[in-house]
Amino acid sequence: MKHRVLVVGVYLADRENSVEHLMASFAGAKNVDVDQRWGCVFGQPSTDLQRAYTSVVSPLAVSKFEMVNRLIAIAPIVDYDYIIVSDDDIELPAAFVERFIGLQEYCGFGLAQPARTTDSEYSHRITLQVEGIRARQTRFVEIGPLFSMHASVFGYLLPFDEEAPMGWGLDYIWPILSRQNGFKMGVIDEVPVRHALRKPYLNYGLEKYRKLMCKYLEQHEHLSSEEAFEIIKIYE
Repeated sequence: MKHRVLVVGVYLADRENSVEHLMASFAGAKNVDVDQRWGCVFGQPSTDLQRAYTSVVSPLAVSKFEMVNRLIAIAPIVDYDYIIVSDDDIELPAAFVERFIGLQEYCGFGLAQPARTTDSEYSHRITLQVEGIRARQTRFVEIGPLFSMHASVFGYLLPFDEEAPMGWGLDYIWPILSRQNGFKMGVIDEVPVRHALRKPYLNYGLEKYRKLMCKYLEQHEHLSSEEAFEIIKIYE
């Protein structure tokens, strides 16, 4: 039986983006049934492909996870085995969805992200690809540019807490939820994505959201960076 995957994503219409590549890649998946729901911010969808997969349009600023929650709320999520949350500025390798979901299932990860290619922009070294291995079980999955949830964790992670509007800080709280609810997390190295189109943090108020993250983490149990950046198991 084919897995059913819901892709939800947010793209910035007024910035250079790779949303056409992403939409086409997800639509071309084989051996996996994929539905897509995208939110367009700061403009309107400008091509037939964008119009086909855009479900919510906002000409004004909307935080990432507020938009993601809107998109998930209009989808019958009980029908899906996985939900993928994607940004708009990455490049996917060939046959990404079927390979990534296959490896997430093989490793038994309730929450997973692809590694980033070594020429990508990055904030945390643990997210960079380690060549020669399939995946790593970790205590850290970053909130972007792409991550995937198995249906078994929807009840623990959804809806996303909009007190962290850009998601900053959620990736230090998810390990606590993982431990409390017994699901695994990991980074999949065999199918890395390239994240190099735009410099991080240029499209929103860095200091504003950093302060919100610090306040948010003060109010919630979470891991430190040192605790989170631990590799538990390697899948060769």
